[in-house]
Amino acid sequence: MKAFVGSDSVVEINALHNELNGIKKTVSELAKTVLEKAIQIGDLLTANKKAIPPGNWLKWIDKNLDFGCRQAQKYITIFERRDVLRVLPNANSGSHLSINGYLLLLRKTDRARNGISQRAPIDDFGSDKTPVAAAVMGEVGGIISESAAKASGRYKGNGDLWDDKSALAHPTHNKIYNPNGGQMPDQAANGLHDQGLIHEPFASQMFGAIERESQSARTIAKEELAQERLAKIAEIEALPEVQSFWQFLATRSKRDAAMILAVLARRRGLIDSANSDHDAP
Repeated sequence: MKAFVGSDSVVEINALHNELNGIKKTVSELAKTVLEKAIQIGDLLTANKKAIPPGNWLKWIDKNLDFGCRQAQKYITIFERRDVLRVLPNANSGSHLSINGYLLLLRKTDRARNGISQRAPIDDFGSDKTPVAAAVMGEVGGIISESAAKASGRYKGNGDLWDDKSALAHPTHNKIYNPNGGQMPDQAANGLHDQGLIHEPFASQMFGAIERESQSARTIAKEELAQERLAKIAEIEALPEVQSFWQFLATRSKRDAAMILAVLARRRGLIDSANSDHDAP
């Protein structure tokens, strides 16, 4: 029997396969190490933050650490959500070998648990272009909604914390709320203030900043969509067949041109046939 071409490489194929399995195991172990180290750092930071007088946290970070306040808050968030991360089946897969990777995993997990679609966002709300919202959804871990606070018994005596809640420009911007593990508005505001994202550590300051980012994100998205539509229209109008059609219409009477357009519109479902059978002007 004639040997299959390439059969001499079987040993190499198997060797590479076994080597790859070894790499996967190493990556998995490394991912677990990264997570545990991040939790340990977050634990130490949390202890120091509690011991530092209010208002001195940012100064302490600047003076003592090799990283900034946002990175510190990321470590603290991972420490606070450690029980969730340790039991997630894909936390040690190697695809989250960074602090931002673990925060993204937490965000996706929270959104899936809350039944929120994972489809692409409709605007930049929650991205780096909206830093307050991004921090709320990332490092802060979300804000507990007013209804969730009532259901969990955390609303009593704290109702005024939601008095100035953000008037969000789109329903998808409600992703700032995390009913399962969100922080109280005053706690979230303190975290944002520690990161230097709002001037005062008050819920009203936080909600005001989020509202401005929400409005800005929608305004920019609408302007971009309008520009895309104009560009598409210009592209269609530039097609030779479209130009030829308009040239053809120009040779017809106004009545005939109107009737032709009405027929096309009816076929496209743009108008009712009952409303199209009228005399053209």
